[in-house]
Amino acid sequence: METSQATCSAVIALLAEGYNGIQIACQLGIHHNTVAWWIWRHANTDATDDLPRVGRPRCTTAEEDQAIPNAIDAAPFTPAVGICSDLGLQCSMQTIRNRHHSRGCQGRTPATKPELGECNMEQWMEYALKYTDKPSEFWKHVVFCNEKTFNSDGPSPAHYVWHTRGTRGAGHSITLGWY
Repeated sequence: METSQATCSAVIALLAEGYNGIQIACQLGIHHNTVAWWIWRHANTDATDDLPRVGRPRCTTAEEDQAIPNAIDAAPFTPAVGICSDLGLQCSMQTIRNRHHSRGCQGRTPATKPELGECNMEQWMEYALKYTDKPSEFWKHVVFCNEKTFNSDGPSPAHYVWHTRGTRGAGHSITLGWY
């Protein structure tokens, strides 16, 4: 994690007041190695600002970085190549994945639901008939949920869905079988 400019300046200010590295680290709540680095850096360069870094410059702007997760949220079954072409970006597919990974999301195979058979339909009918004579007050406290999921994009099991780590991608599943 990077140290903020304010923290770096605070390290130098506390050093000038006579505090040692351990005392500064305790007071600012940062690691003593970080304090030692900034003290060394200030002594050798007399600066606390970031130096120019080597490496490849970012190929996306801040607006594009925000548009990538927005596009994925709108169409979670869209692969990285589709997001790239939909947004007209000139970047690699890995860049698309990296931007979404930075949000704590990942691509996984969508959850599958088995096809409902005759046995399930008979059980549902028995359940419905069992409760047909209940008064209207009974039904005010019942929550209905339809487990059947349809997707007009028609993903095959080889497709991926983007979702937050630690979840199954609620609402993003495919049903095996044809009706």
